Amino acid sequence: MKKFLLQLSVFFLLPLVYFGVNMGVNHYFNKHAMPKVKQTRILIIGDSHAQKGINPKWFASANNIAQTAEPYVLSFWKLKAVLKVMHPDTVLIGFAPHNISAFNDLKFSDEEWAAEMFKRCYTIQELKQIDQQVTVDYKAYWKTLWKQTAFYPKRNQVRYLGKFINKPVSKLSDCEKTIARHYYLDEQPLGVSGFCVAYLDSIIAICLQHHIQPILVCPPVYSCYLEKIPTDINRSFQQIAEQYQTSGIPVINRLNAPYPDSFFYNSDHLNLQGADSFSKELSQLFVH
Repeated sequence: MKKFLLQLSVFFLLPLVYFGVNMGVNHYFNKHAMPKVKQTRILIIGDSHAQKGINPKWFASANNIAQTAEPYVLSFWKLKAVLKVMHPDTVLIGFAPHNISAFNDLKFSDEEWAAEMFKRCYTIQELKQIDQQVTVDYKAYWKTLWKQTAFYPKRNQVRYLGKFINKPVSKLSDCEKTIARHYYLDEQPLGVSGFCVAYLDSIIAICLQHHIQPILVCPPVYSCYLEKIPTDINRSFQQIAEQYQTSGIPVINRLNAPYPDSFFYNSDHLNLQGADSFSKELSQLFVH
C-alpha cells in the first residue's frame, strides 16, 4: 500500500514540477521582456475604430498598435509598457461614444470578453488596482495564465500589440445589433462609465508626463449608428470632448463626416477605402 501511494505521489508530483518550472521560467521572461515596437513619431492606440480607421502608411512616421474591443484601461497598461522602449512625439487616441459606455466595464468579467482580455494583458495587468471599480473574474484570469505559461517556455508572450487591419468590403446591416452591444445589457441602457473616463484621463496624463502630445481622434461612423447613440452617452461624450479642448488637448471629431456608404466596413467602422481617405485627411495635420 505504501509503495502504491509513493508511486501515486510521484505520478502527480512530476507534472506539477514540470508545470511549476514552466510558470517560473515564463514569469522570469515576462518580468524582463520588453515590447518590440518600432520607433515612430506618432503612436496610434485604441480599439477597432482606431485599428481599422487610421492607416499609418499615410503618415511619415507612425505605428498603429490598436486592438479590437480594447478598453481604455488596457490601452493605459499598454502605453505604460510601450513608453519604456520608445518615445513618440504624438499619441493618437481613438475616441468615440462607445468608448465611455459602461459595456466596457464588463470586459474583465463577461464570459465572451474576459478570456480574450486576460490573454492580451496578463503580462502587463494591474487587476488589483481596478477590482474595486469593476468586476474581475479571477477564476478566468488564473485559467488563462495557466494556459499561457504552464505548458512550455515562451520568450515572447506580448499579446497586446495590434496593427492596422482592414478590408475593401461594405456591409451596413448590423446597426441595431451593434447599438445593442455597445449601449445596452438585456435591453436596459448601460449609461456612462466613470471607470472608462478615469482611464482616458490617465492616458492623457501619462502622455503629458512624458512630454508627448495626446490627440483624441474620432473616425466617422455610419449615419444609422450615429442617430441611435443614446442621448446621455452622446451628451457626456460631447462634454468630455469640450473639456479636453478647453484644457488644450486637441480633439479631431469626424464622427458625422459625410462619407459615402461605400467607405464603411459596417455601421461603426470605416473600410479600407474609408480609412485611407480619413488617414490622408488626418495626416495633413502633421505636415510641416
